[in-house]
Amino acid sequence: MTRGRRTRLVVLVLLLLGLPAGAARAVTLLPLDLAQLTGGADRIFVGRVETVATGRDGNGVPAVWTTFTVEQPLKGWTGSPPGHVTLKQLGASFGGAAAPVVPNAMLPRYREGEAVVLFVHPDSALGFTSPVGFGQGCFRIDERDGARSVENDVGNANLAPAATAPGRALANRAASGGPVPLATFVARVQALVAAP
Repeated sequence: MTRGRRTRLVVLVLLLLGLPAGAARAVTLLPLDLAQLTGGADRIFVGRVETVATGRDGNGVPAVWTTFTVEQPLKGWTGSPPGHVTLKQLGASFGGAAAPVVPNAMLPRYREGEAVVLFVHPDSALGFTSPVGFGQGCFRIDERDGARSVENDVGNANLAPAATAPGRALANRAASGGPVPLATFVARVQALVAAP
């Protein structure tokens, strides 16, 4: 692909992803259950947000870099996993090259100190990635009274009943669209990763 074609493709993607917030909410995504999220992810990890930075990458494309401390790798690393991971997501910018870059309205936003479980696509040729299913693959960890639970950006609505007993237990807890205990969730993901 020539540089000119690649630039036009990047501009088209940015135009599509740089829709105003109202238009972004109008986009319909197929619901993905936990098995589909796990199968579609290149990397899955429990982590904590260290830093969030916006700007333009080496190609001038608006980007958001989020660095995570990896607390527990669940998929995607052979050998020793890194202690930190930096993900580059498409940003949005309305104006010329000097316009500020903001997080894209369609992609999850992260706050420093926030704990998450992320199901992440492989990096693109330009180094961009995002959670599988956008907000479906971003599970935020709530820590209260010593208990940790997870809920994704769609309220766990995509965690459908599964045929196996661990899948049913997870689905039963999430059937009302509420939080699921982190330990139960991680055990189910580990079982899916280990399955042939």
